[in-house]
Amino acid sequence: MKVAKILIVFMLFVMLSVVLVMAIKTQNKEVPYTTVEKRTIRKELKISGKVEPYKEIDVKSSISGVLEELYVNVGDTVNIGDPIARVQFVKDPIETKQLMAQIENAKKRFETKGKQHDRQLVLYKQGYISKQEYEQVESDYKISQNEYEQLQSEMKMLKGEYTQKGISNVIVATGKGTILELPIKEGGSVMARGTLNEGTSVAKIADLQSLVFNGNVLESDVLSLYVDMPIKVSVSTNIDSVFNGKIRLISPKAITQDGIPRFSIMADIEMGANVLNIVRAGCTAIATIVLCEKEEVCSINEKYIEIRNDSSFVKLLDNEDREYYQYVQLGISDGIYSEVVFGLDSLSKIKL
Repeated sequence: MKVAKILIVFMLFVMLSVVLVMAIKTQNKEVPYTTVEKRTIRKELKISGKVEPYKEIDVKSSISGVLEELYVNVGDTVNIGDPIARVQFVKDPIETKQLMAQIENAKKRFETKGKQHDRQLVLYKQGYISKQEYEQVESDYKISQNEYEQLQSEMKMLKGEYTQKGISNVIVATGKGTILELPIKEGGSVMARGTLNEGTSVAKIADLQSLVFNGNVLESDVLSLYVDMPIKVSVSTNIDSVFNGKIRLISPKAITQDGIPRFSIMADIEMGANVLNIVRAGCTAIATIVLCEKEEVCSINEKYIEIRNDSSFVKLLDNEDREYYQYVQLGISDGIYSEVVFGLDSLSKIKL
């Protein structure tokens, strides 16, 4: 019995010693903490958009008809005046019949005016009529001649003859650049451009060496932007390539998307000669704009900041590792780190 009691007392003594040692170690164990760091903080604005040609040209036909032949393909480079397509002039059968009647009437008027002109010319030379009377007859004669020739030219176009000066069924490029699109295929209908009609677009041409970034920003961000503000653009086709640029235009009027007002911006992009190997027109891009930047300022990770009633606090440790909250005044932020303007110094211990 005595041996058993001694054994129990010994075991209790050992257990008590272990507990005391663990308590001492716990008291001496340091609470983990961090301190403020000096770093450069940039407040940036990310804008999604597209890289597009600065100017696109719609090439349209001056006559209506059927697209007979295409001379170019998508991706070809053209200069001003290069042929793009040929259009076959087509007219409605009823309009054709009316045109033939108009030609016949115009021919009779022209012949009649010609005879009158010849008679009046003889009388004018003999001095029987004044110069003013002769000039009026001559003017009527030339007008009837122009009307007749114009109707004849239209009939030649209808028959596929385009030899007259100023008459052509060949559509030429009106700008220099690359063929982006050929909306109409061979055999498709083409409507001529006119006063009340925009006409059918036969081709779209753009200079791919002059690309711009188009995007839009919220109304809360537009006040931070200004024309000629530097930006950096990265494209989806090559995320490793970043191009410098500057804002060309900020829209003075907002557009509404999904019920949210947004302002369009356009920025020039500085690109080299081999840009087409990296950037394609219409590809998505991200523009980065540095709104504010401060170098070597005291900063803290935002995960240690607690917000209370619009005020910011950080949990600190005193010299005896007791916790307390410290009010801090913050500056700019990059979304991960915030500048500490007031409340912390290099000796402050921020509890992890």
